[in-house]
Amino acid sequence: MELYMRGLVVLLLYFLFTTVTKFGCCAGHSPKALCREKEREALLSFKRGIHDPSNRLSSWASEECCNWEGVRCHNTTGHVLKLNLRWDLSQDHGSLGGQISSSLLDLKHLRYLDLSCNYFGFLNIPKFFGSLSNLRYLNISSAGFGGVIPHQLGNLSKLHYLDIGNYDSLNVEDLEWISGLTFLEFLDMTNVNLSKASNWLQIPISLGGISSLRYLRIRENFFEGIISEKHLANLTSLEKLDASSNLLTLQVSSNWTPPFQLRALDLGSCLLGPQFPAWLQTQKHLEDLNMSYAGISSVIPAWFWTRFLSTVDLSHNQIIGSIPSLHSSYIYLGSNNFTDPLPPISSDVAQLDLSNNLFRGSLSPMLCRRTKKVNLLEYLEISGNLLSGELPNCWMYWRELIMLKLGNNNLTGHIPSSMGSLIWLGSLHLRNNHLSGNLPLPLKNCSSLMVLDLSKNEFTGTIPAWMGNFNGKFIEIFPGDGEITYIPGLAVLVLHSNKFTGSIPLELCHLDSLQILDLGNNNLSGTIPRCFGNFSSMTKQSNSSSPFRFHNEDFIYSGSIDTAILVMKGVEYEYDNTLGLLAGMDLSSNKLSGEIPEELTDLHGLIFLNLSNNHLQGKIPVKIGAMTSLESLDLSMNRLSGVIPQGMANMSFLSSLNLSYNNLSGKIPSGTQIQGFSPLSFIGNPELCGAPLTDDCGEDGKPKGPIPDNGWIDMKWFYLGMPWGFVVGFWAILAPLAFNRAWRHAYFRLLDDVKYKLLGWCL
Repeated sequence: MELYMRGLVVLLLYFLFTTVTKFGCCAGHSPKALCREKEREALLSFKRGIHDPSNRLSSWASEECCNWEGVRCHNTTGHVLKLNLRWDLSQDHGSLGGQISSSLLDLKHLRYLDLSCNYFGFLNIPKFFGSLSNLRYLNISSAGFGGVIPHQLGNLSKLHYLDIGNYDSLNVEDLEWISGLTFLEFLDMTNVNLSKASNWLQIPISLGGISSLRYLRIRENFFEGIISEKHLANLTSLEKLDASSNLLTLQVSSNWTPPFQLRALDLGSCLLGPQFPAWLQTQKHLEDLNMSYAGISSVIPAWFWTRFLSTVDLSHNQIIGSIPSLHSSYIYLGSNNFTDPLPPISSDVAQLDLSNNLFRGSLSPMLCRRTKKVNLLEYLEISGNLLSGELPNCWMYWRELIMLKLGNNNLTGHIPSSMGSLIWLGSLHLRNNHLSGNLPLPLKNCSSLMVLDLSKNEFTGTIPAWMGNFNGKFIEIFPGDGEITYIPGLAVLVLHSNKFTGSIPLELCHLDSLQILDLGNNNLSGTIPRCFGNFSSMTKQSNSSSPFRFHNEDFIYSGSIDTAILVMKGVEYEYDNTLGLLAGMDLSSNKLSGEIPEELTDLHGLIFLNLSNNHLQGKIPVKIGAMTSLESLDLSMNRLSGVIPQGMANMSFLSSLNLSYNNLSGKIPSGTQIQGFSPLSFIGNPELCGAPLTDDCGEDGKPKGPIPDNGWIDMKWFYLGMPWGFVVGFWAILAPLAFNRAWRHAYFRLLDDVKYKLLGWCL
């Protein structure tokens, strides 16, 4: 018997050895020589219809199709199971396009198909996809498909994962086909237009009938209506729900207990009603919550503040009351009616937005408490409140700060020296306060700054030369670990409306990352540095359209995108997502003298240039016409002389021009662009002539005959009449509201109706 058993073991070992040798079953690799010829031909037929400019499918030539790029086969049968041709934006190769061959139907065992992030030129989603009966996973998101989603997708009864999101060009005629996907766990239909569905009222029922759903994302779908308890009754497996940016209203009873336990909930821009949803207390596993723009106007219940959530976004509501404590990592409570005191911050908080509320008093109680743990706060915004007192001198406790926004408050005093300990600070906004004094020397240690806005304060002294050290550099984030990162340097410098004196320091010319320089409305004197023509980021005609990135690559959230408020075309604008596209210079309302440096015309990327209200003299640089990106140019109220350069007629993007009140002469250059401006752009120059002015030019290029300059007289009466017009118009509206109760109530009811229609409500 023992001999028999030994022989049996040897036989089994031999069989195992020959099997492994024959099939080559190595973990993680497809076996050799197992490619099915029919399926290989199907893939080659598919390839022939694909447009592949970067030659991504170059490996699709060998005999062994199981080793081709994006193809995975069964280890033993050789059947193609997986086709993953997703375009990875981080790689060098480009996206695929073209036509999708029905030869894919020969891949009878295909379980996984991913064509996402390519571009198929608004091609209709192939109807034959619905015949790939073994599919478990289908991802065609962001792939440039268009038209109507074929109802044949409802035949994929084994499907667990379906992503057809991020399309502005896809729509549906109905959603009944979804009810056939009984095993579906993941569904993403972001941006798909659901408003064209003939039975859109049944859509929530169709979605709510899939009890296997764990992840449901239907955001920005032009979807409107009421969602009630019955629509959600069967979603017993739901863990993540995103129905944001629609026009849905959630109507459930006050004692409703959902059938699911969510980990993430996004109902941003959805109407939830004035009361904070009590049913949220039943969601014990909730980690991420977004109920911004939801019409909530009550006090937040005490139980909510004791819960730890990773992300809480309740911004842009009308929530009242105080905040006892903050424990979540990412907290966005801006644009509400919260009142003081400012809450203490847990050391675990990474991002905190309390902007545009009603907080009063000092910052010190919130920020100057010492803790045993290291504070992880990276983003702090408390702008637009009623804060007062001096800036606290305890910034050494917050060394991880990357973005700090304290603008639009009533803060006074000097910038404290401890702010120099914020060596990772990439953005500092202190605009529109009552801060004063010289800029402190320790501030130069904040060498990671990319955005610095100190406008509308009362700072004095000269602009420090050390600002020129805020330049791009390579640094080691954690000393000793060898990881090097690049800090781009100062890109936005806004010192508008202060009391700075002296000349502009030449050291600013070292800021080769500078895109926006605003030194307007100060008391600066001297000349414009010629080296300003060295601003390399202003010479490029196109800049990055992405938000400014800081040294922490994880520092990305819509609430933490950096902003800048700039004056262009005489109006204040707030730039956020487009800030990276902007390049401009404002040196207006100072005491600058001398000529406009010819070197400024090398800044071909400038979008706006404002040198008005100075003492500049000489001629407008001849090469100014090369600044073809300019949209706004203001050289008014100087002492400029000579003719307007003919090249300005070629500045096709110029939409705002002011050359008034100088000593310019001669004929205004001909061309539809420059002659399309108002005569007000040229008044105050008695020796100018030609359209759009009414003064014709003589043969000598001078106005025909002496014509008095009445421009200032006309403007004077215009400005003198403005206050009276405002008073009359103001009381014409408010007087009836003040003295007629019925009109007053009707007016405010109208405002409420308009407000709720504009907000856009959701589930």
